[in-house]
Amino acid sequence: MKPEQIATVDPFDFIMIPTDQNQQLQFKFGNPLLEESASTISKKIGDFEGKYYSFITSLFSSQYRLYFDVDNQYILRKLTLLHAPIIYKGDWTLNDESQKFSQTKNIHSLDLYLPLMGLITLVLLRCLNAAISNAIQYTSIYMINTFWKCLLVSAIEVVITRILFCLFGNFKVTIIDLISTSNYKYCNLSTLYIFNLITFHIFSAVATIYILFSQAIFVYKSSQICIEKHDQNNQEHENSFEPTLAFIISMLQITCSCVLLYVL
Repeated sequence: MKPEQIATVDPFDFIMIPTDQNQQLQFKFGNPLLEESASTISKKIGDFEGKYYSFITSLFSSQYRLYFDVDNQYILRKLTLLHAPIIYKGDWTLNDESQKFSQTKNIHSLDLYLPLMGLITLVLLRCLNAAISNAIQYTSIYMINTFWKCLLVSAIEVVITRILFCLFGNFKVTIIDLISTSNYKYCNLSTLYIFNLITFHIFSAVATIYILFSQAIFVYKSSQICIEKHDQNNQEHENSFEPTLAFIISMLQITCSCVLLYVL
């Protein structure tokens, strides 16, 4: 006589239930009001998923993908240009030959990879510095607050820069180019934080002056490239406002960097 087998119940059996049986089960044991609410919520989630997919697809389309098309050689040359723009002896202006270069071979091409990585590195370094200097009062929310403060400063800087371009008659400059040009400061500020942590803030004043001076020169030259890139047809008008606008933008960059260093 065979022993009687006890049927086992798999708690995840409902996953394998066909659609019609699953609906019957919900109708038998569920509340109609709850079922209607769940159906409405699922439709809203489906609509949100479609909009989110469309946003991500447009964000990483071929138009913006070029701003992340970088390699190690480009990153090394760009970081050298950011930290020592004085020693660069090449031509900062756009010409037919430089425009034929690819994104990774043109040192003056604008990207979003370095600003993004610089922002993340700066936030982590500020959290590390805060934890070392004042470990008792340091909390995990400090990282989130630092990140949003940096984004707020960047947004204000981009808006002011856009207004300056419009006031000086250049309406064709893109927001992406302004975001790229203005947010290279995070790479320089990250280097400053690393240097201060290594040297225990002994040469902090000298390093800060050098970093701010390098930022001013880089932004002054890069803003001229943005002006030249979007206003090549009107040479007389360009020559009249290009140095003044570039100088104002470079001073704005230094101001925002000082806010990030000493105010926030």
